[in-house]
Amino acid sequence: MLVVGAGGVRLDASEGGALVCKKRYASEAMSMSDQDDWEFAGPDDAKAEIRAAVGYLLRGATGGARGDIVQEIITIVRQVASGLPPEQGNPLDDGLPGG
Repeated sequence: MLVVGAGGVRLDASEGGALVCKKRYASEAMSMSDQDDWEFAGPDDAKAEIRAAVGYLLRGATGGARGDIVQEIITIVRQVASGLPPEQGNPLDDGLPGG
């Protein structure tokens, strides 16, 4: 699943994979302070975008899969609240046992 909101936030949950929150950038030469600039009209606009992204990620999910998605979203929110950087996937991890 993939959703890109107006603020450039990308939430990606591939089949059986972890949910990843990324921000798209027009230029790779941006400084870290530029990466934190969000284009929201205000708090209500930001909340509406979060609600839309969560709704998209949960669309069609049922039972345990829905709960797993919710837990991943909560983990992302806790990381942001703690000031931690986004988790970076291990490029060598193919998700298969023994890897």
